[in-house]
Amino acid sequence: MEYTYEYEGETYVFVLTNKRVRNINARMKDDGIIHVSAPLGVSAASVRRLLLAHGDTFRKARIRLTERLAARPDFTDGSQVPYLGRSLTLCYDTVPAVLCGDVLHLPADSPAQAEVLWRHWLQERCYLLFDSLNRETCECCRRHGYDVPLARITIREMTSRWGSCTPSKARISMNLRLMQYPENSIRSVFFHEYAHFMEQNHSDRFYAVLEGICPDYRKWDALLRTHRG
Repeated sequence: MEYTYEYEGETYVFVLTNKRVRNINARMKDDGIIHVSAPLGVSAASVRRLLLAHGDTFRKARIRLTERLAARPDFTDGSQVPYLGRSLTLCYDTVPAVLCGDVLHLPADSPAQAEVLWRHWLQERCYLLFDSLNRETCECCRRHGYDVPLARITIREMTSRWGSCTPSKARISMNLRLMQYPENSIRSVFFHEYAHFMEQNHSDRFYAVLEGICPDYRKWDALLRTHRG
């Protein structure tokens, strides 16, 4: 069921799901709705009070969401799409998808078809790049004396984080949206997640490990923080 609340003259919608969890978790998805999971017995009124107490957090989340959606490509012939820190121009063509300089030729004749082809092309590039960066990061950690596994990588689109690590399963999840940003920013996320194999928190020790294996981490992470969705 959907509920609403007012904050600074604007209406926000949230959906409450009660489940067997310990904490209340809330995040705004691309539909603009705040999706909340809460322990059994927690009422919508209690959640509303919590969201109001953190009203500015979700006000800023709405602003970021609006900006991100406005920046989405329309995939028309001649439009631009973000790729590894630069812009590519889409060109409807009859040849298979091929990148020539900063022009991406796609065998498309409509924005809908171009978007499908673009995503397919991007995912192929993403898997190749992320596999290479995964191996590079693992080798670098081992050179620094850390006995880390070669992580199994899963790639998906996420709205609230760039990556996550499950040390017990030697698995790292990476956000497909990272393909918009420079390769060094993507590399910084790999180092961040690999550091969790040594320190499963965000303590001072964690950042000491991280900056030891990736001295420029804060520089490239700053770019991602500026544009976090």
